[in-house]
Amino acid sequence: RATPRPPLVVGWRQFVFAAATFEDEATAALLQAAADSWLQLARGAELLLATDADDGRSDAQIAPDTRGAVAVRIHRCSTCRGRRCARPPCDGRREGWLARTKVLSLVAALAERYGEASGRRFFLKFDPDTVVVPTSLRRLARELHSLVDEGVRLIIEIGGDCTRLRE
Repeated sequence: RATPRPPLVVGWRQFVFAAATFEDEATAALLQAAADSWLQLARGAELLLATDADDGRSDAQIAPDTRGAVAVRIHRCSTCRGRRCARPPCDGRREGWLARTKVLSLVAALAERYGEASGRRFFLKFDPDTVVVPTSLRRLARELHSLVDEGVRLIIEIGGDCTRLRE
């Protein structure tokens, strides 16, 4: 019979939030709304945003103002394009709202930036129009801790049409 582990004290420093974005005023406004609301409750977490290689904004313009609650990092997907090419040949892939390549690049950037030594265990990929409820998320993290080996790092994906859990 397995001995239950003591409950995990879940701190926000164990979390990284991640989202794909692009050069769009409405999407930037949604990310700023997240920074003004639920991200304020996640002090100590980090936010990684992936954008297109040809996004004309600076990293400071892409990052929402979290007023220091959450550190924001920007990843530029080297093979993703937001604009149409004037003429072929065109470097990169333009997928629009599908952003499959950008999301794969985002997951690779998470793995590269936040290795095991980072202390980050929970990675939440969300869509900019998703509202996260931090108190429920911490409760979920404690429950997952009781079910999954301690060394396993988890990716949780929350979107308008799905919620998935991956190891």
